[in-house]
Amino acid sequence: MKKSEIKVTYIANMGFMVSSASKTVLIDALFDEDFGSYSLPSKQIVEKINQLEKPFNSVDLMLVTHDNGDHFSTNMVAEYLTKNKKAKIICNKSVSSKLKENKNSKVDSSRIVGITPEMYKSVDTKVNGIEIKVLRLRHSEGDGRTENIGFLFDLDGMKVLHVGDATGGVWKGAVVNGIEEYDAVGLKNMQIDVAILNRGSLWGIDAPGIEIIEKYIKPKHIILGHFSIGNKDGEDEVIQTIEKLKDSLPGVTILEESMQNIIIKNN
Repeated sequence: MKKSEIKVTYIANMGFMVSSASKTVLIDALFDEDFGSYSLPSKQIVEKINQLEKPFNSVDLMLVTHDNGDHFSTNMVAEYLTKNKKAKIICNKSVSSKLKENKNSKVDSSRIVGITPEMYKSVDTKVNGIEIKVLRLRHSEGDGRTENIGFLFDLDGMKVLHVGDATGGVWKGAVVNGIEEYDAVGLKNMQIDVAILNRGSLWGIDAPGIEIIEKYIKPKHIILGHFSIGNKDGEDEVIQTIEKLKDSLPGVTILEESMQNIIIKNN
């Protein structure tokens, strides 16, 4: 790959691999719960990941946004970390505890970086040569109890944001709106190249995620994930929203098939 570009490869649900000429990051890619709606990483893909076969042969860092079963499996992630001895993981403290307590696959605790910023806060760190800002972002329709974290990381000068299950939506009756946290962590000044977002960010013309995208994230490109299989949960409305807002949104990519990828250049 050229130094001025990244490749984003879809695994399943909100699972992606992001690669540059020098580094590779695997995000929310190993899980085994579909909740009757979402795609799972296939056995063949999981085997390739665990055997460090191309294109998974040079993963430097694993990121996990939260411990819901459609984003994270303790056993699967622990097993992988025993196979890829050089990779480290950044996750919230809940995921960190589960990995350290796992008895099936023992992982050196020094390779597990557990960070849960306080609400409206972020934490900067650098792991395996990759600079990362860990963001506390409320889980969609949540009250903040779920330790959902987002990641903003730099690969060869390109900034990539992955928000997990944050969309700006909050539970009914909340005393704060879901937009405040994006303002508080200073995303509007981050010059984000690629934002990997939950499809709920664009679910309807009045979705709070639209304001978040336009005023705070301001990405050059959007990759949308977390679609149900066959859009059976009603995501046709998301497609309609994208069409209605095509003149005001940056380019939006939906990768539908596992291992489908897109190369994004740093223009």
